[in-house]
Amino acid sequence: SMLIAVILGRPWWIKVGVVALALGGGQAVLSTLPRMNELGAIKSDEGVMGRLMAWEIARNVTRNTLTGEGWKRFAAVIRWEGENVDKATHSSYVKVGADLGIPGLLLYLSLLCTGARTLLTFRGPDRLMERLKNVLLCLLSCYVASSWMIDRAYHTEFFMLMGAVAAYHGLCVRAASMVKVQQARERMPDLRPSVSSLTFRGQHSPQRQPLWLRKMMRWRTYGVTDAVLATCALQAVLGTWDYVLQNL
Repeated sequence: SMLIAVILGRPWWIKVGVVALALGGGQAVLSTLPRMNELGAIKSDEGVMGRLMAWEIARNVTRNTLTGEGWKRFAAVIRWEGENVDKATHSSYVKVGADLGIPGLLLYLSLLCTGARTLLTFRGPDRLMERLKNVLLCLLSCYVASSWMIDRAYHTEFFMLMGAVAAYHGLCVRAASMVKVQQARERMPDLRPSVSSLTFRGQHSPQRQPLWLRKMMRWRTYGVTDAVLATCALQAVLGTWDYVLQNL
């Protein structure tokens, strides 16, 4: 989150320098954090072993059932010293996959992918909106990364974040339509009323943008591209899930 917050909106040479420093010194910084010196014995840690068992049970659910156990119905029960112990997944992706199956996980990832596509392709109509876009991008990135470690799929912040991204999308679409109306008024000055009051300050003109970017800015509905992106994200999540189970 710190890395993304620093590089967003910066010149390219600052981005390259910050990323290089993060790649070069990041490992040394991480090694100073608590419990990082215990990573060599992580496989023998009881907490990690229990978490992996919960992930394995959830993965078997996704393999054996199409729709999962049902909304908030999955529970990983582990037999330990003669007792049944409930173990949380501590992962939004694992929890959604076990509860709602592969289709539910695909829908969940579709929302995250469309949110990322909006923030990466829609340029803010003014400086304030551009800054707010960067804030939303930081929040979305943090949520996507932390969803591997915490189970917050059904909590309020997910819906608030998706609603904020959708509101940003709507404002950008409205601003683009206002620019078109204003340009039409300028070509026909005799028409009234003036729409100059409807535009944002410092608004970016779509005429200065490439054709492919203007087409992306007109994106308003879920389409084939979004389905492909969500499918790739699904394969990445399942691949990471299997990789952790096999190598950890």
